[in-house]
Amino acid sequence: MGAVGLSSCPEPPVPGNGLKIGERYLVNDVVSFQCEPGYALQGHSHISCMPGTVRRWNYPPPLCIGAHVQFLNFSTEPNHDFVEIRNGPYDTSNVIGRFSGTEIPGSLLSTSHETTIYFHSDHSQNKPGFKLEYQAMFSFS
Repeated sequence: MGAVGLSSCPEPPVPGNGLKIGERYLVNDVVSFQCEPGYALQGHSHISCMPGTVRRWNYPPPLCIGAHVQFLNFSTEPNHDFVEIRNGPYDTSNVIGRFSGTEIPGSLLSTSHETTIYFHSDHSQNKPGFKLEYQAMFSFS
């Protein structure tokens, strides 16, 4: 009876803004992933090395995603006009910021792959409004 060769899955990449838990990549080994605070895991948090003639993971490695939102200027009618930013696409998604007046808001980080920016105005006063930039953030280390 001959020896059975041990073959491993390729090392999965560490998601940018995240970490990988597990250093063994043999059949049935499990590797886990977590994201740093402020980032959301997109994909599976655990992957397993599958048996077969070609060693592969049962799922692709996940991403840690977020969207950085930065206001460049801001001027709305205080208390009557406002900008609301939600961490997701729905009216029920968590509000991560609601701003009114003339103070430029600090930067925000949305942890969803969908971010909603809602502007409400009552049309009673004209103000310059706001300008913002956003950047989707995800990468592999």
